[in-house]
Amino acid sequence: MTRDKTIQIFINGIPPKTMRKSSSKVGMARSGQTRTVPLVDSCSIVGNSGILLESNCGDVIDRADLVLRMNLAPAGGEFARDVGSKTNLTTINFEQSNTLSFCAQDVYARKPLTKIPKKCQSLMKLILRVNNTVVWYFKGEPRINEVAMKGLEFYKKYYNLQVFFGFSPESPFPPTHKWLGVRLATTGAAVYLAANTFCRRITMFGFYPRYVDPRNRTLRYHYYDDTPKNYSKTRHSFSKEFEVWQSLENDGYLRIINDCAGKWDKHDYRSQLDI
Repeated sequence: MTRDKTIQIFINGIPPKTMRKSSSKVGMARSGQTRTVPLVDSCSIVGNSGILLESNCGDVIDRADLVLRMNLAPAGGEFARDVGSKTNLTTINFEQSNTLSFCAQDVYARKPLTKIPKKCQSLMKLILRVNNTVVWYFKGEPRINEVAMKGLEFYKKYYNLQVFFGFSPESPFPPTHKWLGVRLATTGAAVYLAANTFCRRITMFGFYPRYVDPRNRTLRYHYYDDTPKNYSKTRHSFSKEFEVWQSLENDGYLRIINDCAGKWDKHDYRSQLDI
């Protein structure tokens, strides 16, 4: 994987109908429509696990040059203390992309949230929190790229959001599956592998494959909702992936932080400035 093939970001102001995606470096250069993520010193990759509730990791997360989040997970506001406020890149999944397109109807923009379909209410609340953010669909399906771009243009038009669309000329999922030796890698794993092309140092937050934390506190599946954890109904290999993260941390390739206040981790990361 190379930085230019990992993610390309469309420059603002290009009409969706004229956008041209290419998987070749030459083709991308000729179009002049996209830019590559710059090489940076530090990145925070923020998972969605409920382990981050009461973690006090917000300011530690936000110190990184780039903050990457998954599937439009909300930051800032009521979540700022634990997960931070900064978002440079957020992935969007297949279901969210389809919903984004479905909700991009002019009639919905003129109605209050309570008067539009519930799935549009939920998605709109998330989209309105990602101003000045790159929304990244990286699985490579051309049709989903198109519907996602259509939806984002709707929000730019009616809500004056400066949202950029990112796509992967080569999806990071196949090499992630091969690297981990799993049938279906998580989005977090694919983001980690992709981030290695533009981040010198990576710190991962909110990656934790258990039902309870070290203080025996029952965890939510996501920090932003009340969904309980249920690993029995997933195709992902959370435990195996976590073993890989721990091995990489032991070898000095990344850091895993889920508690920044010293409540159960031996370190208080709020006082450390070398993130």
